Amino acid sequence: MIRQLDGQNVLLTGGTGSFGRAFIPAAVAHGAHHVVAYSRHEYEMWKLERDFQAYPQLRTYLGDIRDRERLGQVMNEHNVSVVIHAAALKRIEQCQKHPFEAMETNCIGTRNVLRASINSKVRHFVLLSTDKAMAPLNVYGASKAMAEQMTLACNANNTKCKFSVARYGNIWGSRGSVVHIWREAMAAEQPIRINNQDATRFFMRIGEAVGLVIQVIERMHRGWYGILTPRLPAYKIGDLAVAMDYNKLQVCPLPEHEKLHETMDGQLFSNQVPLLSIDELRAHIKVLT
Repeated sequence: MIRQLDGQNVLLTGGTGSFGRAFIPAAVAHGAHHVVAYSRHEYEMWKLERDFQAYPQLRTYLGDIRDRERLGQVMNEHNVSVVIHAAALKRIEQCQKHPFEAMETNCIGTRNVLRASINSKVRHFVLLSTDKAMAPLNVYGASKAMAEQMTLACNANNTKCKFSVARYGNIWGSRGSVVHIWREAMAAEQPIRINNQDATRFFMRIGEAVGLVIQVIERMHRGWYGILTPRLPAYKIGDLAVAMDYNKLQVCPLPEHEKLHETMDGQLFSNQVPLLSIDELRAHIKVLT
């Protein structure tokens, strides 16, 4: 196996999240010297340190991406050459309610990480983005679309570092994902809220998300930069409810800030790709148990 991070120090913003927990072992397997997890969540940081004691390559730092000085300090202290920018406010409804906070983290925070990277020794920068950034209908998608544009714009005037984007679908089983939220509702015997049973969403495993980032880094080693989007299957929201064997459904109108079908690139939509069957969804749910 070609080790894409051989001997390099990697900074991962939002390092205590689901992606970070999956990325750390992969980064070590690809030869990373140090993986620096940067996060503002002190309790999640404590849990990360507890759970990854077997990884001496791990370094942890409390800090917010709104703090550019702190970012620069950590990058320079560890001679960081690769930045994976995963930190963001991601809950659509919360970003709708608090657009100024979404802007501060997803836009200005991204600007801070970009500027700190430019002013240090970073050679490869990868922004984790979302299908919501393509023709956005909500604050979250718009803020990530801006983050994408800022990231790519840095390539115009910077020769020492490449800046690219990995654009995702919904990460199956990640923290706060639909299965976990619905399970909590089921445990409390509360109805599942469904906006439209025919709505479709892209399906992506966390391991595939990590693999996409490694693929972006591999391409940047060859001089490429841009937005990399995977080809993914999808599922119907209504089929997921059936697969979870729960019949307390509360069907609501689709909010104006939610799409019926998502798209990765503006051309292929989530209702135009292979859809997972109810049995396939049940199998994936069982894996999360």
